[in-house]
Amino acid sequence: MTTRALLLRVTLLCLTVRAVLEAVGFASLAAKGETPWPQWLGMWSRWDAPHYLRLAEIGYVNHPSPNQSDPLNIVFFPGYPAAIHAAAWVVRDTLAAGLLVSLIASIAAGFLLYRLTALDHGDRIAWWAVVLLYAAPTAYFLAAPFTEALYLAAVLASVYAARVCRWPLVGIMGALATATRM
Repeated sequence: MTTRALLLRVTLLCLTVRAVLEAVGFASLAAKGETPWPQWLGMWSRWDAPHYLRLAEIGYVNHPSPNQSDPLNIVFFPGYPAAIHAAAWVVRDTLAAGLLVSLIASIAAGFLLYRLTALDHGDRIAWWAVVLLYAAPTAYFLAAPFTEALYLAAVLASVYAARVCRWPLVGIMGALATATRM
């Protein structure tokens, strides 16, 4: 399969999963009696996402004012907030930027998983590996503004680069992975 065709296929699959997750989110908001449209993006800002988004906006700062500083932010690695900050220059909203970074990283992870699996098992098994990655219940974490998609993409890129003997890329992608999470 050509690179372009594979990228298109993985992108369509990833967008389909994202659409299904959006539909589930809308249905759950409607079931609670809430209007989904005003909260379309806000429903993604849960658990650790607000911390990453805040770090993308203001960075690791220590202001004397208690409402401006959170010393516990040091537990969050800087790779993902830095990627959100860069994407926010384009989309002008940190939550949308976080979702965009996760989407692009999810597509990259699927693409790299396919390439890595195809080295040993061929195209059919490689495609099923990608489908199962996105079909797993934990695929939610690849769509949400969390570190998982960027981390997975970096790890897969590092392992794939090692398999094809591109050693400088192994180090760069490994460094990106360690800048994203433990």
